[in-house]
Amino acid sequence: MNKDVAAILVSMAKYSICAAVCGKKDELELFEKMYAHEMMNYAQLSEMGATFVTLAKNKQLRACIGTLRAHRPLWQDISKNAVAAALHDPRFSPVGEDELSSLTVEVSVLSEPQELEYSGADDLLEKLQPGIDGLILEYLGKRATFLPQVWEQLSEKEVFLDALCRKAGLEEGLWKTNAPMIWRYSVEKYGPEKIDVATNCA
Repeated sequence: MNKDVAAILVSMAKYSICAAVCGKKDELELFEKMYAHEMMNYAQLSEMGATFVTLAKNKQLRACIGTLRAHRPLWQDISKNAVAAALHDPRFSPVGEDELSSLTVEVSVLSEPQELEYSGADDLLEKLQPGIDGLILEYLGKRATFLPQVWEQLSEKEVFLDALCRKAGLEEGLWKTNAPMIWRYSVEKYGPEKIDVATNCA
């Protein structure tokens, strides 16, 4: 992705977070006015895109919300997911205004997920690419995903898959015997960058 577009995406995420947390009205209208020039000059921002926005505090996960399949323009997906991460991640309390200066923001742009065909647990392990593959696991209507960045904390393939099962509300080891559906995707990652409250929340 063009470096200018990457920088704009992170800037958009930070602005959207600040606008939401600080209670600005008509956030989307303000956003469109703020970035009208960029959207006019970079067509990629208006293409369909799927993103995740990750917030961290003191290098610990603070929130993460995203979209697995592209269904709206990239700029809009960034804005919506940034707001959702700041205010609506069910695992965390909403971000407070006093926290903004201590947060970092990371944006991931996802490729289209592709179903991973495999024949048994050993074949699945053989086909996984640690550090590269983001995975979606689904079984009996329960589903969860891990971004490729999660490999940094869960570097062993078996541990990664067990944790993904737990996240989906399934038993560890289910992937060994029940052949859940699995898709993989890659990401282009930008950030993390700190929020400059004076700049982003003006």
